[in-house]
Amino acid sequence: MISITNECEYDVVCVGGGIAALQAAIAAAEEGARVIVVDKSHPRRSGSGATGCDHFGCYLPEVHGDDMGVIAREILNSQTGTCHDPILTRRFLEESAAMVHLWDSWGIPMKPKGFYEFKGHAFPTRPRAFLHYDGRQQKPVLYKKAKEHGVAFLSHHPVVDFVFGNEGHVSGVLALNIRTDVPEFSLIRGKTVILATGVATRLYSSTTTPGMLFNIA
Repeated sequence: MISITNECEYDVVCVGGGIAALQAAIAAAEEGARVIVVDKSHPRRSGSGATGCDHFGCYLPEVHGDDMGVIAREILNSQTGTCHDPILTRRFLEESAAMVHLWDSWGIPMKPKGFYEFKGHAFPTRPRAFLHYDGRQQKPVLYKKAKEHGVAFLSHHPVVDFVFGNEGHVSGVLALNIRTDVPEFSLIRGKTVILATGVATRLYSSTTTPGMLFNIA
């Protein structure tokens, strides 16, 4: 039987070490929560954005005008649009401008040429919905920002199960420590558990998976 050798408790437990987990951890810590990020690898270099990104779909009113619906339609009709949930896509686009400005202030160059540049992933004559930026150092920047906000990290601990409270709600996670020769569990209790475990395509080792072409990490 594998023993539990480590127990801890936080307000918020973020499962995953990618962009979503780090951003969620930062946001929760800014509200005063005690936060921990639990990752199977290391948050500074894990996730599908580990080796950097150079574009993502977003809506900037100062570039696109007042009608977000035009950009939402372009995203949903793009090469990956069939995988998008329309409601979540619109919610993401509503927040995207604020995130672009925030990341730029944190030192992630969102205007590497001095202006917002939208290009690629578009049909001829159609509106451009994908912002190109210099995201080579985005993971180190987000990791550093999370540490500045007091976020704790538990690396090399893939989460293997949930912990349930008396009323059946999730009250923590069970993670396997893979840093030791002898396997052991860590029990991390949390008032809130956020799952940010990545896109489904990363579950499959296929040469047609888009991330396999670019993210060798």
